[in-house]
Amino acid sequence: MRPTGCIMNKCTHCNVKIYDDIEYCPLCRGVLEEDGSHNLATYPNVFARRRAFSLIKRILSFVWVAATALAVFFALYFKYDITWTYIGAASSLYALIVVCTMTKLDAGPISKIAVPVIGGVALVVLVDHFTGFHRWSVNFVLPGAIFAINIFLIILMIINNQNFQSYMVFEILMILVGIIPLVLVGLRVVSFPLVSELAFLSSVILFLGTLIIGGRSAVTEMKRRFHV
Repeated sequence: MRPTGCIMNKCTHCNVKIYDDIEYCPLCRGVLEEDGSHNLATYPNVFARRRAFSLIKRILSFVWVAATALAVFFALYFKYDITWTYIGAASSLYALIVVCTMTKLDAGPISKIAVPVIGGVALVVLVDHFTGFHRWSVNFVLPGAIFAINIFLIILMIINNQNFQSYMVFEILMILVGIIPLVLVGLRVVSFPLVSELAFLSSVILFLGTLIIGGRSAVTEMKRRFHV
């Protein structure tokens, strides 16, 4: 960082100000001229915010571990129904994961949506299991989450239409995720297969639609991603 009071230089060709103590422009190698100002080049402390978030996450993690341990201890000691203790612990863990994901500075929009949705599906399946497993979670919630993520991908591609082909990898991932409900249908875990089949079909149609409408850009993206 340049000391306080030093004069900045300027490249008249590139029209950029140079804060470092050099004589030639790093872009065009032209001779720099004095700008005449005495501003100090400052850099934001990007690590302070990251460390603060990291500390908060560690504190919340400790609180979750301590609260879960105490809840299990009291449930066993007083012989309560431990089922709701497990559900409460899983729910609070889900909330903690969502908070950590949403406050992660380098997390993309896909992860900020996929992690809460996938975690939410896992949570409701767990609740369904502990409450008698009436299969509403695998019949409707799991395929519903696939529908929701596919719709979100469509919205992202419309907003970022100049770079829509970059979402094709996520579309392939959703096709693979869509196989899970089909496997559950084959294992007869799912008692209402239509929704699961439509969810998988929606992922396939979304990918094929992007590939066909995208044309050469989409094909090039696939070749680049898979090194074909």
